[in-house]
Formats: sequence, C-alpha cells, structure tokens
Amino acid sequence: MLLVPAQKAPVAESAVQESTVQESAVQESGQPAHGTADDFPVGQAVERVQCLGDENQSYALYLPSGYTPEKQWPLLFALDPRSRGMIPLNLFKEAAERHQFIIMSSNNFMSDTNELESTQEVMIALWNDAIQRFPLDPRRIYVTGFSGGSRIAWVFDHVTKVPFAGIIGVGAGFPWNGSLTEDYENAYMAFFGLVGDTDFNYYDMNGMRPVLEEKGIPHRVVSFPGGHSWAPAEYCSMAMDWMAVRDIKAGRRDKDTALVDGIYQQMLRRAEKLQGEGRLIAARRELESLVSDFEGLLDTAAAAQHLEQLRTSKELTKQEKRRRKEAERVLSVQSRALGLMEWVKTARQEEIPAVTHLRFEMRLPPLLKQSRSNHREERLAAQRALENIFVQCAFYAPRQMSQRGDHRRALIFLDLAHEIKPGNPFVWYRKAVNEAQLGSEGGALKALEKAVENGFNRKDILQTSPQWKDLRDKERFQKLLASMADLE
Repeated sequence: MLLVPAQKAPVAESAVQESTVQESAVQESGQPAHGTADDFPVGQAVERVQCLGDENQSYALYLPSGYTPEKQWPLLFALDPRSRGMIPLNLFKEAAERHQFIIMSSNNFMSDTNELESTQEVMIALWNDAIQRFPLDPRRIYVTGFSGGSRIAWVFDHVTKVPFAGIIGVGAGFPWNGSLTEDYENAYMAFFGLVGDTDFNYYDMNGMRPVLEEKGIPHRVVSFPGGHSWAPAEYCSMAMDWMAVRDIKAGRRDKDTALVDGIYQQMLRRAEKLQGEGRLIAARRELESLVSDFEGLLDTAAAAQHLEQLRTSKELTKQEKRRRKEAERVLSVQSRALGLMEWVKTARQEEIPAVTHLRFEMRLPPLLKQSRSNHREERLAAQRALENIFVQCAFYAPRQMSQRGDHRRALIFLDLAHEIKPGNPFVWYRKAVNEAQLGSEGGALKALEKAVENGFNRKDILQTSPQWKDLRDKERFQKLLASMADLE
C-alpha cells in the first residue's frame, strides 16, 4: 500500500499534520459516500465516507461552510478508541466551523488491541484519502485522540512522513513507553492536553510537562470536571482556539485582530473565574499561558502583573503544598493496591484471601471515604486513585486472566471492581461472561440480570454473540431479553 499516492488535491512542496448531532445535519443515505470533495455538503456532518483506497476504512467528515477547492485548508484528524467517529466530530464541529477546519474522524480506529498493523492501516487510509480529496494546508494539519487515540496521535506524523502542527490529546499522554524517543523532533509540534479531574490518567498527563519543556514543545494541560472521557465541547473549542493563536503567531494564518482579542479576553475571564473560585493553581497556569502565548500579538503587561502578584500569594503556596501532599499520599496507596493485584495474578489459588479481606489490604475503605471529602484536593486525589484501581480490576486484569483461561481469578478482580462501583453494568456483564465460561448457568444468568437491572442495554450482543448460544433457549434468558425490549 502506498503511503502517499498520486494527489488530486495540490499540497505545497514545502510539506516534508458523546454528544449527538442534529438529525438534519447528518447525511443519512444508509450507504457510504464515495464522491469527491465537491459532492459533500458543507457546514454539515457526514457520518460515513468510505476511503477511496481502502473499502474497509471510513470516517466521519465535516467540511466548514466556507469550503471551496480553490484554496488550501487546515485539517483535524480524530481518533476515538472505540471507532465512534461522530463523537469527536460533534465535539469539535463548532470550533472547526469558527476556525474553518476540515475534520476527518475515523470509524475504524480501535485502541487496547495488539493489532498495531490495523492501527497503522487506519492512519494510512485517512492520510491517503485526505490528500486525494482535499487541498490541504501542509503547515496546519492536526490530530486529536482520546485515551489510546491520544497516545497513537504522537506517531501519526511518523506514519505520514509529514510533520503535524499539533496534537490535542484527551485522557492520555505519551505513547506506551510513557515518554518520547530521544530522537523525537518536530519543529512544528504543539500539544494541548485535556484530562478529567478524576481521570485515572490525570497524573500521567500532568507529568508530561517536564518532557515537553525539555523537547521545546509548546504545550498546555487543562483539566475539566469528569473522569476518563472526551472533554466537553467548550474545552475542545479552547484547544482549537489555542492552536489558532499559535498559527497566527507563527505566520501560518493571517492575523485576525478581533479573533485574537476575543480569545485573549476569554482566557482572562477564565483566569479571573478560577481565582474567584479559589483555584489558584489553575488560575496561575491560565495566566502563564496568556502571557506567553499572546506575547507579540497584543499588550500583555496587565496580565503579567496580575500573574506576578498571584505567584507571590501565600495561599497559592499553601495550595501547591496541599496538592503535592495529597498526590504523594494517594499514589502510595494506589501503588500498594496495584502491587497486591499483581500478586493475585500469580499467587496460588488457595493463598488468595477473600475479596472482603483484599479490599482492606488494598486500603479501599479509607479511599472511598476520602472520595466523598468536602476538601477538593483530598476528594479528587482519592477519586483518581479509585478510578485507576477500578479500571485495572474491571477491565485489564480480568481480560488478562480470561485470556489465560483463568476465569475464577478474573471473577476475583471483578468482585474487587464491585467494591468500588457496585452498580456498574459492564462489570456485571463481564462477570456473567466469566461465569458462563466456567459453565455456571445460574451464575451467568444472575449476573446478566444484575447487568440489565443496572442499565446494560446491549441486546444485540446477547442475541448474536456465540458465547450465549447455549443459554438463548432458556426461559430465564428469553425473559431477560423481553425485559430489555421493554427498555427500548
């Protein structure tokens, strides 16, 4: 497969980058679109465009309302870890219209798999289709991704051999080795990180700053209220605004005084709001970015003075000390819990104590109590640790044990996950799967009933997955399916 086929759209020689959409704005032909860029509606979301060079690959597409093939366009690639192309498209669509970006969001990308070849195929198919269909501005190509998509974003431009101008990473940091290679170099690259304030990758993403500083990569890392998920649209817009300012400052985009001033004022209001809420660390970072990013574009003297006053605040020093203390304490508890989990994976079955005992050894009760604290730093730190432990117990460890055929040990981890989130429907479903693998019809059906009771609604999986073929004719299973029909 050619990495860069013959182009229909000209690219300059210097190129050496869960919300829903309104039904009226989606092309719903029921068939994938095959046409040229001229055939697609502008200012509307197209749910599925089939790649010209690979019939197995498709993407969701957004062309801004001003699109015309007579000029070059900036492009944002998007990688959702579960192939849900419309989710990031909808989150970035408003900002893409404001800044007149094209969005191409993969319907095939998957993370948490060992099939790295398929991941590369997604990137190659997207890139080849982009340069065949659209006239691109090679200086303004960006990529965004969530979770595993954020990590893969760092290698996208290595596949295309074209240096991207920026990454908007959500919910995860560097590739899986936790850093960048020593020889990583991209003179254009900028990074805007978004992470939920209770995301289990919160510390991972905030720990990127020293490496980014060392590599000379302009960056911001901003947290939003929530866990491990795509950021709300307003934060996606914030990231796109930041990239727009960088484009203007670097001369990749014509200066728009009104736009620059509007973004500056928004950031200034955000800093003032954060300070008014007593969140001085976040306010300081907002002001630092404000002064640095807008230097040379407008007068930042007042913001610089405000920043200097904040930096000397005793309350800021107090908050920074409290945050470090809470992080160190909770990370120590988290490390102990994860260490015990590793022991459970390899210990003799008869050595493993009951889950009720393991939960105390892992310090889950005090963490759960701290997660409800009235003090923000204590509460968030505990919630982050619990999220980290939960995702290991609910997903990674059971998957590893199931792949080994050790379904009893998988159930131990799932029971630990229940200690953290007792009503999670997907934990109940995974428990049902492992009970079924052990031949426990009663255990599997009971767990399935609890999954549905708590909101599991994937009736299609129960009807089609081979693992349920032996239970489908059972009256209790049919009754369960009927109850799910009532929920539709």
